[in-house]
Amino acid sequence: MTLTLSPLMGHLSTTYAIKAGPNAAFCSRFDFNMYSYESDLVVGCELWQRKPTTSDTAQMRTSATAIPSIDVGEGSGVGSGGAGDGDGDGEKEKDTFTGVLKARWTQSVGFGVLWEGRVKHLLFSLGANIDFRRREGVVKGVGVEVQYSS
Repeated sequence: MTLTLSPLMGHLSTTYAIKAGPNAAFCSRFDFNMYSYESDLVVGCELWQRKPTTSDTAQMRTSATAIPSIDVGEGSGVGSGGAGDGDGDGEKEKDTFTGVLKARWTQSVGFGVLWEGRVKHLLFSLGANIDFRRREGVVKGVGVEVQYSS
C-alpha cells in the first residue's frame, strides 16, 4: 500500500496491491488532483501461466480418474496448495512461468488487456485498449511488441 502526495501540484495518489495466490495478483490506484478536482480510479489484475510439471500432470490424471466429482478445481495443477508451491530455488520457479495475462479498467481510458509470453529467448507482448463508450470503434488501439535477448 502506498500514498504519494505532491502538494505543489496538488496531486494525491494511493495504491494497493495484493498477491491473491501463487498465480494471481490484484491492484487498485486512485488519483486525485486537489486543485482541479479531477480523479481517476484504476483496477487491475495479473494472472500468471505456468508450465505443467510432471507431478502436476500425474496429479491431474489421478484426480480425473479417481473421483472427478469431488476433485473439480483441485487437480488443475495451478496453485493446488501442495508443499512444493513457492518452495525451491528462484531460477526453477522463474522458468516455470510461460506467460502472464494483465487486465485493467480505468474510468478515463476504458478497458485494457495485455498478454506477455516467452519462447526461449523471445519475449512477445500483445495488447489492446477497448472503450465501450465509443460508437464508431470500440477498439482504441492494438499493439504488438517482440524482444530478443541472448
